[in-house]
Amino acid sequence: MAAPPNFLLVMFPAQGQINPCLGFTERLIRIGCRVTFATALSALRRMPNSKSPLPEGLSFATFSDGHDDGVMETELNYRVYMEEVNHRGSETLRALIFENRARGMNFTHVFYTTLIPWAAEVAGSLGLRSTLIWIQPATVFDIYYHYFHGYDKSIRSIADTANSGNSESREILLPGMLRMTCSYMPSFFASEKQYDFVLSIMERHFEILHSEMTGTMKPKVLINTFEELEAEAVKAINELDIIPVGPLIPLAFLHGQDTPDTFMEVDLFQKTKDLDYVTWLNKQLPASVIYISFGSLSSFSRPQKDEMEKALEAVGRPFMWVVRKKLGEGEKYEEKTSFDEVLSKLGMIVPWCSQLEDWCGVPTL
Repeated sequence: MAAPPNFLLVMFPAQGQINPCLGFTERLIRIGCRVTFATALSALRRMPNSKSPLPEGLSFATFSDGHDDGVMETELNYRVYMEEVNHRGSETLRALIFENRARGMNFTHVFYTTLIPWAAEVAGSLGLRSTLIWIQPATVFDIYYHYFHGYDKSIRSIADTANSGNSESREILLPGMLRMTCSYMPSFFASEKQYDFVLSIMERHFEILHSEMTGTMKPKVLINTFEELEAEAVKAINELDIIPVGPLIPLAFLHGQDTPDTFMEVDLFQKTKDLDYVTWLNKQLPASVIYISFGSLSSFSRPQKDEMEKALEAVGRPFMWVVRKKLGEGEKYEEKTSFDEVLSKLGMIVPWCSQLEDWCGVPTL
């Protein structure tokens, strides 16, 4: 009997990448593949220990992001951090592949996520084929593709319009896509230079895909979406073989079960223990609660929080607002917003919550 495929799955150490990759891993394991799940040591150390045994065929490995003892967001320069991830990650990933070869555990294929194109470069240099897993919608992938294929000025112009606050006044029509307003544009496209290094990383992704085009062979890109959701977007780029593989959430939720296997969804941030927000949610009317979260990387300035508070008070609807504490920050989340008497009667502020585990079956959101 032939040995099962042995895949290496490498991802950027962020909450929004790790959980979709766990969903992808679960699907590979279910069909008999072996998977080595690799992310930065700093992230793996923050993942809670599972009470369930790992399924057969799954193992974990790490690479270095230069902050093995933990990332301190309060002192973090993201431009420098990405350079460190590139340099240190490439070195340690190469060592991981050599180590597995020495043990007779050759990898069949490498999967890698956005923001780490160097994983594909390391794989290629060692004779391994690789495939990009795009964890964002296909529409976002298409916008990036067109940006790097002649539409950069048009997209940047409309992104600047969105940043000016006049986001609904202009539209853009890109090849093969539906007409979009300014609000569709990722903020990285705006002329501000704070995160221009991200665009250079994204451009490298498309350079690698272009280098893989040979004859009639189209490079494959796996995207966390499904065709019924983005029918036009998954067919918009003829030069690439875009394969929808989503939604990459634990199969237990897709099958109607209450909770997933504990290793198939993780939180890198500590959930609140003193606020029973699920009980509070269940007391609200169906579809009445506004949920506000800007993910695991973005953070608010004081003026932005003030504006959000004013908006919530003006709307007058129940809400749950995730105000994430930065890693290494001692200030409590309750101290980050005035949360006056009116708002405290309307909603809740929490430092973090598990969207799938805590909200599955909650009809109020």
